[in-house]
Amino acid sequence: PFAPAVVGSLVPELSLDEVLGALDALVGAGLLEDHDEGYAFAHAAFRNAVDASMRAGRRQMLNAAAYRALARDATPPAVLAHHSERAAPPSPARAPAPTRP
Repeated sequence: PFAPAVVGSLVPELSLDEVLGALDALVGAGLLEDHDEGYAFAHAAFRNAVDASMRAGRRQMLNAAAYRALARDATPPAVLAHHSERAAPPSPARAPAPTRP
C-alpha cells in the first residue's frame, strides 16, 4: 500500500487535495482499493498495465522518487529494494538480449 503523501511527492505540481481527489476517482473506478494503511492496486494486472504504459526513463524517475520518499519512513527493506532496483537502468547482465531483424 502507498500513502497519499508519497503519491503527492511524485507529482509536486498537484495539491494534496487534488491527489486525494484523483486517488478517490481511481478507487471509484475500481482500479485502486482504499485500505487503512493506504491505497493499493485492486489487481496486479492494473499495476502491470500502468507500469507497461510508461517509458523506461519515466518509470526509473518515479521509482527513484518513490524510494527517496519511502526511505524517510519506516518502510520495509524489501519495498525499498524493489524501488531501488527499478530506479536503475538495466545492467548489461539484466538487459534483454537484442533481437535480430
